[in-house]
Amino acid sequence: MKTNDVNTVIYPHSASYAKEHGELEQYRASNNANVWCKEAIEAAVREHFDGMYLSRDAAKDVIEIYGIDRVMFVLANTVQLQDWDGRYSPRNKAWAKTIPNDNSDTVRYGYAVNSHPAVLDGFIDLVRMEQMRQPLTAADIQAEAERILRELRAPDVPNSPHGTHYMARISPEFLNRAGSKDHDRLMNLLPFRSLTFTGMKGLPGTYATILASEDRTKELRQPRSSVRKHLKQEPKQATPKTLAHKKKEPER
Repeated sequence: MKTNDVNTVIYPHSASYAKEHGELEQYRASNNANVWCKEAIEAAVREHFDGMYLSRDAAKDVIEIYGIDRVMFVLANTVQLQDWDGRYSPRNKAWAKTIPNDNSDTVRYGYAVNSHPAVLDGFIDLVRMEQMRQPLTAADIQAEAERILRELRAPDVPNSPHGTHYMARISPEFLNRAGSKDHDRLMNLLPFRSLTFTGMKGLPGTYATILASEDRTKELRQPRSSVRKHLKQEPKQATPKTLAHKKKEPER
């Protein structure tokens, strides 16, 4: 197994999309890594479960090798395919639904974890706790914006309690990890003038809401590049005036 295969980027699209865009190599590499990650999770569960308890560091090595994003992707895929199983907690089922997967069921079953669901549910808890310790990346914020946009586009009619707005719940994982700057970045990516983040009376959580009159076909805004970062990257060049004022070293 090659390290670059293990660390390949998660391919977010279906096989048909990959074929159409000449990206089958990336698609296959990503799915291979998903299968290896699934097998590593099963091995970790066997090693760290003593028949009664799952050790607290059970997920550590798998996360270190495959990265937390792929581990969560494989685990969420498993719970989505086994959503009927009451041995997964409601909170983990709700979490799994926030991670999209465009692969066919045939492909997805290839990297569904076969560990005992009750034990795997505890493993998922460990992974999610580890996720909470990590700051949000630009990719995390982009993924949350894409998910919210999909949910805002999904209803045919406004889905707010009074029927005046479209709304989508912001994921609890995002809110638990996000600082004020992360909230601002998320809001800046969503392309709606009437966008607000607000609570709903009688409903749990925080929601992104837009007026029913908004154009929901708009795409996400592109993140703005930092001017300060750009200036730091530019090499400083001495101007003629600066050169003229440099003192000559005395000749020896």
